[in-house]
Amino acid sequence: MNLEKRIKRHNNLLPTKKTSYTSKNSGHWIVAYEERTNNPQVATLRERWMKSGIGREYIKKNLAIWLSKRRGALKAVNKDRP
Repeated sequence: MNLEKRIKRHNNLLPTKKTSYTSKNSGHWIVAYEERTNNPQVATLRERWMKSGIGREYIKKNLAIWLSKRRGALKAVNKDRP
């Protein structure tokens, strides 16, 4: 699925199921980390792993690093704007 479309759906900018996790836990969702693959089966397996107990631990350990890299990239982009 298109990542931009998925984030918009999570942020209720597009129609979504009312029972979904992201609609129950409202807030502004951002992309902190992204992986790409051309194989949908690999993507599904990786997403399931990320949602597992060990995957969530991996996310918790690395989230601060990913967010700081994201903030650094945003600062660089915004620095060039008037």
